[in-house]
Amino acid sequence: MKTWKKILERFMRLQPLIAVAMIAVSLTVTFVVSTSLFSKFIEFIADNSVREIQNTLDQVSANAQLHIEQQIQDYLFLESILTDNNGEIDSNVKDRFQTMYDTRGDIVSITVLDIQGNILLSTPNYQVKTDIDIKNKEWFRNTLDQDRLFYITNPSLQEIYKYNYDWTYALSGNVQIPGKSYSDSLVVRIDKDFTQISKICSNTSLQERGYIFLIDNDDNLLYHPDQSVIMTGQASEPAIDDYKNINNSGFFRNSYNETIVTKADMNYVNWSFVGVSYEDETAGVTREIIQYIFLILLISIVVIIILSIFIARQISRPVQQLESSMRQVTAGDLETRISIHSSEREVRALADSFNHMVSRIQKLIREKQKEQELKRKSDLDALQAQINPHFLYNTLDSIVWMAECNQNDEVIQMVDALAMLFRISTSGGKNMISLEDELNHAKNYMLIQKSRYTNQFDFEITVEDELKELIVPKIILQPLIENSIYHGVRYLVDPGIIKVTAEIVDDLLYIYIFDNGNGMTKEELKNIWNKKPKKHRGVGIRNVKDRIQLMMGKEYGLSYESEIEEGTTAIITLPVVRNEDNNES
Repeated sequence: MKTWKKILERFMRLQPLIAVAMIAVSLTVTFVVSTSLFSKFIEFIADNSVREIQNTLDQVSANAQLHIEQQIQDYLFLESILTDNNGEIDSNVKDRFQTMYDTRGDIVSITVLDIQGNILLSTPNYQVKTDIDIKNKEWFRNTLDQDRLFYITNPSLQEIYKYNYDWTYALSGNVQIPGKSYSDSLVVRIDKDFTQISKICSNTSLQERGYIFLIDNDDNLLYHPDQSVIMTGQASEPAIDDYKNINNSGFFRNSYNETIVTKADMNYVNWSFVGVSYEDETAGVTREIIQYIFLILLISIVVIIILSIFIARQISRPVQQLESSMRQVTAGDLETRISIHSSEREVRALADSFNHMVSRIQKLIREKQKEQELKRKSDLDALQAQINPHFLYNTLDSIVWMAECNQNDEVIQMVDALAMLFRISTSGGKNMISLEDELNHAKNYMLIQKSRYTNQFDFEITVEDELKELIVPKIILQPLIENSIYHGVRYLVDPGIIKVTAEIVDDLLYIYIFDNGNGMTKEELKNIWNKKPKKHRGVGIRNVKDRIQLMMGKEYGLSYESEIEEGTTAIITLPVVRNEDNNES
């Protein structure tokens, strides 16, 4: 009985438990992969092969689409030349048409006709076929159709000029000349070499025996790798019927001839690329991949078993020391550090991470204490800035002067503004007030300053009503307005202007304080936060920035934009806090 107990205790140690657990997991994973996912994996590989074929076909279509889009751009460029020249075909137009033809190697010809089918310009100067009736050609009639911007023909032998046997496709459009009637409109046709598109198909392979052909909506073959055999009737293309059966899966598997048919449509033209590949090639790739995966699984099992025993042995030695040190930290001794003298990188990394975490906790505690102290100091500075003795003295002096001059209305206005200024400054001890109260505080401050400086400046406050209900830190505008007065509009010869606006952008509240003062240089703007506040100016703009970040977060605050002789804008960035979201009393 004791022998079995000793064996059980030995087995329950860390090293054998880790080794057995890792071996069991590896064997379980191998069993699940080999039994449950085998058939699904084969299906996935097969479908993935089809997707790769479809991606290849889509790339072929995209490359061909670039040629079509380039031809459309060429047509629009030629159209602009004709419209800019009022439809007149002079030497300048001919030269520009010739330049495009010379610089573009894939253009076979450029033709300009009137709506009667008469050729007005041919680039290059080919000889026109004598028996051709252009006016009754399908492409010409479709081009004159008012519902079309342009018309693209199927590839064929070049049909207008003698002794030209290029295989081309053409884009034609009806050019309306501004200020002229429809009878004066022109038709521009650009013939391009179709081999540029056929080479895309011929140079792309779908596995070893697969191929690509091109058809239109009427199932006419436009390109085929065995074009000559198909056209002479010596063979047919069965995949033309198969591609019609392609459903939402994106392909059709023909079990009769063991082919997989996919297609990709083109824009601007009713053409489709059809890809034909063979299942036996896909299956061969699938078998090779599965064999390779099973070989990797077997090797992985052997490696995992060996590594499990080795890692379990290496981890078990320093674990006791690690546990002892962590118990001390858990008990509250943040001065304790884990010291592991071991060669295992993982264990050392764990110890280093734990030491870093403890150090970080200590640092965060110190930062939190410092932040609380700074916040209290900032609140005290803010209260001191609310009642600036120098400002109060000047204001009361102005009131006395106006009273002596019997300016009773101005005295009432000043006293009322000063009272409102102090009422909002106190705010019942709250640190957060509505934007409307903050704007009223700023308005009363500017009214007082405007009277003191004998209308040396004017001000505007333009804020939408729905924004006024938002909650903001109190007394963030007055120091900035004071800065705008003392450093901005105060030194202007003409009356200055201070504007306060606000908006919400991307769930952020932006408040702008603009003055049209002399502005700041880039160097002054760069060093604005390095300046110490002057006497009688409170803590100024730095106090505003610090209080915002302390109360709302480091991602918010204050920034400046300025241009010399243009003015300066202070930008306050705040979160959108509504009254119901504000829990501060």
